[in-house]
Amino acid sequence: MAGRQWLDCLEAELRRRSLPAGYRARLLEELADHLSELEQETTSMDAQVLLEERIGRPEAVAAEARSEFDRRTFAGRHPVLVFGVTPVLLVLGLLLASLLVAWGVAWLACLTTPQLREQTIPPTAMQLGVMQAVVWFVRLTPFVVVAWAFAREGRRIQRPKSILLSTAIVSALAFVFWMAVRAPADGVEGQVVFGLAIQQVPHAEQWLQAALPLAIGVWTWWSMQRRERQVGAA
Repeated sequence: MAGRQWLDCLEAELRRRSLPAGYRARLLEELADHLSELEQETTSMDAQVLLEERIGRPEAVAAEARSEFDRRTFAGRHPVLVFGVTPVLLVLGLLLASLLVAWGVAWLACLTTPQLREQTIPPTAMQLGVMQAVVWFVRLTPFVVVAWAFAREGRRIQRPKSILLSTAIVSALAFVFWMAVRAPADGVEGQVVFGLAIQQVPHAEQWLQAALPLAIGVWTWWSMQRRERQVGAA
């Protein structure tokens, strides 16, 4: 009985540390065999003491299991670096790449400044529509892609809190990024402008930019918690 109680406590500690179900099952199965042998060496009164002397308290064993699981991957060994710093660098890199793609599309649509100066007619509605689509591509794609990548990595190494951290950082970066198309009017050339909107009144578009990556993180975290509850109820 002492062994069963010890295993139940250990399983609860393993769940609390977000270790995957398969990993928990294998560990508990290995320890169950060892515990049955230990219980045969002593009376039931001394079994609990012997278990903790030979194997350790459930909290310590679970902590060691979590540490061993984390050592398998670089992200597990360095979660702060991977989930706290790398998202910023990736967002900046993808923003630069997206801006280069945007310029390429503008050039193909004959909407770069040198091309427009050579034209005698203003941009068509289709051309302006293309630029609006490009602007939204830049405003959304880098943040959504980075949030999805880190949500996937966090799920892979079973770090739900790290998923929330990384996607919150990406969401904050998305909130302060701003980009828009200014159509030509009254002899003033059209422009595509972008920058940080820290001192501006937030617009609905900024809230949308921030909501999408955060929603990815929250949904991934929630789905992991739901799956864990389903496994526990089975």
